[in-house]
Amino acid sequence: MKEISRVVGFIAGLISMIIWGMFTFFNPYSSDFVGIGTALLTFFLLALLALFIIIFIRVSNQFIMLIAVIWSLPCSLYFALTPGFFAIAGLAWLLYLISLILMTLHKKKYNSVNSI
Repeated sequence: MKEISRVVGFIAGLISMIIWGMFTFFNPYSSDFVGIGTALLTFFLLALLALFIIIFIRVSNQFIMLIAVIWSLPCSLYFALTPGFFAIAGLAWLLYLISLILMTLHKKKYNSVNSI
């Protein structure tokens, strides 16, 4: 279960990075650059978090994943409620949440086995 939570978290991070790159550089809905302010805001809300998750997923720390779930919620919710390709950001947030739940279940299972 621990490896599954890592894979799910890694996939969520990759999805977030892809969405940020598409939104910023290859937006299929606009030929214009989104602007430096928007690019930086979405970088801090999506891409920076995804980089942290991709780099530190081997640690499998529940606290880091909880931060990811809370941190990515506003931007992911905004994108998820829009029609089109960027609604996939909601999937990334859902995968962060699933990874957190799997980590929590693994920790509880591991602690209950070791306490016997």
